Amino acid sequence: MSSSSFGTPSPGSSPRLHAVAAGIAFVALALSVWHAEFRAQIAAAADGTGTAAGAAWIGALSQVGWNVVEASFYAFLWRGTGVRLNVFTLFPQLALYSTLDAFGAGLARVALGHPTWVALIAPFAGAQAFADGPAANGLAAATAGIGAFAVARVALTIVVQARAGAPARVAAGVTVAAWLACRVASWWSWDLLRGASPLR
Repeated sequence: MSSSSFGTPSPGSSPRLHAVAAGIAFVALALSVWHAEFRAQIAAAADGTGTAAGAAWIGALSQVGWNVVEASFYAFLWRGTGVRLNVFTLFPQLALYSTLDAFGAGLARVALGHPTWVALIAPFAGAQAFADGPAANGLAAATAGIGAFAVARVALTIVVQARAGAPARVAAGVTVAAWLACRVASWWSWDLLRGASPLR
């Protein structure tokens, strides 16, 4: 009787299990970070009640859900070129990279309580480090988080595509274009939800 009959894993199963475990850990970490970030953003308005916790989990799940959409977009985009991007492998990595945005927002809140730190924090967190209230308009809201952390997230997204075999320059162009499209969508959505025209 072969050793496999007693449940001995095949040679390729261990790396696969490690990849699955790492993916689960990445997603769990992303959910935890985003939950903490959304909880911090809305706790004051909700007076720290269970409503804040529930809303924070909804926000965290929405963010991670967006990462699924993002991973599916890149996997579908490269499918016809012979570059094989596995959604289930890419998604946890993008979820992990997205926490850089949460860290930037967290640093911006630190700057509010320590004005003398703004000059140190702003390069990482972006213009949100200077904000002491809601954004004046959609453009300001959509670009407030552009700093070193945001640039690092975009760069890491490019790298993961290039490592899968995508031409680095094309991957960079696609990723930056997708990122800019999301910024424009955020800008226009912010204005439209407030009854303003994004074109003015």
